[in-house]
Amino acid sequence: MYHLDNEGNFHGSGLGDQFKKQFSFVFKNLTEILGIFAELPGNSGARERGVYEIEQDRLYFVSLGTECYVVLVAPDASVPSYEAAIREAMPDSPE
Repeated sequence: MYHLDNEGNFHGSGLGDQFKKQFSFVFKNLTEILGIFAELPGNSGARERGVYEIEQDRLYFVSLGTECYVVLVAPDASVPSYEAAIREAMPDSPE
């Protein structure tokens, strides 16, 4: 799992470089991927919440509104839908 802010900056030392090496095709299009979840009106910098499948059954982009994640999953036949499982694991939005 890779943690990003809403501008696409990676949290953690060297994680951006590691991600760029492993997923260069995604890194090149990170701005477009961030844009899938629109910025909300106002000065809060928050985005829409949701899950986007980048690569089927392998790589997902998750927006929690105030922060984002890229989630890499390992194949597991017992999980019928990774997207649904990720959505279920998302914390409720703040009130």
